[in-house]
Amino acid sequence: MLPEDPNPSPEPNPDPNPDPNPDPNPSPDPSPAPNGWSSGLSDDDRALAEIKGWDTPEKVIGSYRDLEGKLGADKVVVPGKDADDAAIADFHKQIGVPDDHATYTFAEAEGRQANEQDKAFQETMRPLLAKAGVTQRGLDVLTEGFNGFTGQLAQEAQTADADFVKASEAALRNEWPGGDYDKNTDMANRAMRHFAGKDLASELAQVEMKSGRFLMDDPRMLRLFAKVGQSISEDGVLPAGIGADFQSPTAIKAEITRLRANEAYSKENHPEHKAITEKVAQLYELLPEEGGD
Repeated sequence: MLPEDPNPSPEPNPDPNPDPNPDPNPSPDPSPAPNGWSSGLSDDDRALAEIKGWDTPEKVIGSYRDLEGKLGADKVVVPGKDADDAAIADFHKQIGVPDDHATYTFAEAEGRQANEQDKAFQETMRPLLAKAGVTQRGLDVLTEGFNGFTGQLAQEAQTADADFVKASEAALRNEWPGGDYDKNTDMANRAMRHFAGKDLASELAQVEMKSGRFLMDDPRMLRLFAKVGQSISEDGVLPAGIGADFQSPTAIKAEITRLRANEAYSKENHPEHKAITEKVAQLYELLPEEGGD
């Protein structure tokens, strides 16, 4: 055991006013200020660096380079709601919007060529598509969906028209049994041609009602003109005819299909072959020309 220093050194700078009641559990001194590359960061950023293990600037740069390699450095930034026209134009260019809206092409529906109304619609849409930032690929998707939808509607309408014609004919055949149906139908058609003329009769055959049905497919019209024809036929006013001017394109096509299904149409040696083939040919002449318009 060492002997006590006979002349001990006094405590340096002793507290002249010591606390008479010192805290039995004093708080530890605050952490010293950080040193190194992260000393200038906020507490949150410094905490993130510690979690990620970024204890050197090199590790931070390496992490960023890795992230950029995964995401790509050429990502397109979507303009904000307050972006000016120049920023929007640059964005459109980056995503592939045509520089000249006249280069937009519209795919035509299968079996149908664009008519004048279609072309006018396309000319109206081209600058709007460019303004909306639609690419040619986007337009192709929209056009394909539109053509498919309208094509389906047209097919459904055609089927509904054919069903309506069949139902109307069945009702009239039931009302006019035996040979009365053909006689009255022929009478109605001859009356129509007599009063309206061939050209107007053909145009009336293509008039659609609000229901979407052709006017001349309505059995009420056939009844009306049959009565008119009957009332004047005794005077010999009505000329003979094939009885097709009254019918709509749908009805004419249905009649052609019915006649072609007759064995007399396909058998040249049948006694009625010549008459039925001539009637089919006449019916084809009554159909309006089908084209883009």
